[in-house]
Parts: sequence; structure tokens; C-alpha cells
Amino acid sequence: VVAGKTASAKKAGRKAAPMQNITDFDALDRNADGRLSRDELKNTPFASHFNEIDTNHDGQIDRHEFEAYLQKQSGKGSE
Repeated sequence: VVAGKTASAKKAGRKAAPMQNITDFDALDRNADGRLSRDELKNTPFASHFNEIDTNHDGQIDRHEFEAYLQKQSGKGSE
């Protein structure tokens, strides 16, 4: 699976980081504009949480919003 992601990242003209995964903002940002759209998150676990992640409600998720959401989610299990 990781090899498949690495190959697709190379096709997109990007250097693939080893061990890319679904929480890699750059891998999800297919058009490399620094924001994630609903379309880019389609078919990912984040699609149904788009409105929650997009805290400023501008219709795009920036890196700060995405990382804040991941941080919030990682803290939920440790309480």
C-alpha cells in the first residue's frame, strides 16, 4: 500500500516521503495549492468531517486547520 502511494506521488511530480500515509497533508493536497478541498478529501476518512476541520468555514482546509484537527483527535484516546 505504501508503495502504491509512493508511486502515485511520483506520478504527480512530487518527491514521495517514505511512509506517507493518509494524515500527510502534502499527499492529500493533490494540486499543491496549500489547501485541501472537498474534492481532494473525497474517499478519505476526513470527508465526513470537512465542516469540523474547516474551522474558519472558508470552504478550504489549510495545513494549520488540518494539523489542529489531527492533534485534537490524537488527544481524545488518551483521556
